Amino acid sequence: MDQQVILDLLSLFGAVRENQAEAILKLKYPDATLEKTIYPLITGRKIKRSNGYLFSRSGKLDEKIIEAIDIMLLLGPDITQPIQRNKEIFALTFYKIREEKLWRYDICPVAYGTETVVSGQLEGENTKYRMFVFIPEREEQMQGIRVPCEHCYVLKKDGKYEFYLYSKEGE
Repeated sequence: MDQQVILDLLSLFGAVRENQAEAILKLKYPDATLEKTIYPLITGRKIKRSNGYLFSRSGKLDEKIIEAIDIMLLLGPDITQPIQRNKEIFALTFYKIREEKLWRYDICPVAYGTETVVSGQLEGENTKYRMFVFIPEREEQMQGIRVPCEHCYVLKKDGKYEFYLYSKEGE
């Protein structure tokens, strides 16, 4: 059963770092070890391993997804399944218990110059028990993202993620 977690993860994202796979595996099976779990999958040619990453047979590395998974794991540890890869503006979505309620977290990379477009695309979204996690390329982009709900910003500086306080528009 623990192998299915890895297969599902790779079918969803194509590729993940080994430490990410291990952290997600341990969410469901705390006593599982990554090496024992992936060895039969690698030898059976169901997955590939290269340079600290695991790949599905046809998987490709997507740095935005890798970054979004890092952020999801930093926001954990009480992440609830399912974890979803989105086709829209969000890199991924996951659910987490917060304030005794199930909250939806949407991780959204924001390319420089697209702040207004991202804000516009989120207008009218159901925002109850929902957190938008924006990953701007530059710090000054945070001023251009306007959403009337819970959200935070995550910047990567010197290889580390910096979280900026949760806020609502106007606060």
